[in-house]
Amino acid sequence: MGVMSAQAVTAIPVHDLEIEQVTGLYGNLRIDTTRVTADDISDLSGFAREPFTYGDGPCASDLYRPERKGASLRVHDVGTWIDLHGESHGIDMIVTVEDYLAPADFRIMYNSCSPDGVDLAHPAGFGPTAGLAGRPAADGRRAFIDFTIRLVRADGGPTDGIMGVTGFNDIDGNTATPNEAWELVSGFDGAWLRSDAHLTEYGENGWAGVTDEYQDPDMESTHALQHYLGATFTGDTFRLRYSVMPGDSRGSQFSPLNGTVLYPLAYDLNGGAGTIPNEP
Repeated sequence: MGVMSAQAVTAIPVHDLEIEQVTGLYGNLRIDTTRVTADDISDLSGFAREPFTYGDGPCASDLYRPERKGASLRVHDVGTWIDLHGESHGIDMIVTVEDYLAPADFRIMYNSCSPDGVDLAHPAGFGPTAGLAGRPAADGRRAFIDFTIRLVRADGGPTDGIMGVTGFNDIDGNTATPNEAWELVSGFDGAWLRSDAHLTEYGENGWAGVTDEYQDPDMESTHALQHYLGATFTGDTFRLRYSVMPGDSRGSQFSPLNGTVLYPLAYDLNGGAGTIPNEP
């Protein structure tokens, strides 16, 4: 898994995506924010919304800049949960900022582009940013945003028994120091990455990019998977931390890769009176 950071602590099971796939029941909910637009954001409290554009390129985006710890917002339609009775429910997530070191925000990207305006065809949508260009520097420290997510049903119903998966692709690195990092701080019961990943263990249940960057639209390639971290959870609340090395600027989204997750099967019982989920 790479060279472990001196501060790294990994307290959850780590699975090798070269020989395993995420088990079926987690496939009943996939948290994905790559299709989120500004219309899907509501209930802002403690955030300032402001536009941001990379230079002269077409890469317009909206920033949601936290003005205080405890700032929160709601992101609608981040997944569909199939419960143990086989019923489907739309899922939203309520994001609450626990801590941050600016420049660190959440961002809606309308186009996924590089600073020179070239469309890289990477997933766009909603996610955290750190060290964003044009914002005040983080004073020689890693810019980061630490936040809690609570999953809620769009119809307000209970989330008893909820399980799911999410993931983070295109985690970039370099040869000098760990760069872009995701930490699965709490609420997760598994991390999923290749044994030959271009990632190093970092922080609390986290991994940071090392070796190189990934710049290719094919997110299912071997190299793409070497820059991918999947995460499984049981329960409706979990905490994450996203950061970049000093002087760099990155952004990410929640984007589980379909090829890493098994689909659950269900047997139809009693003429459709009930089903029993069964993992393949």
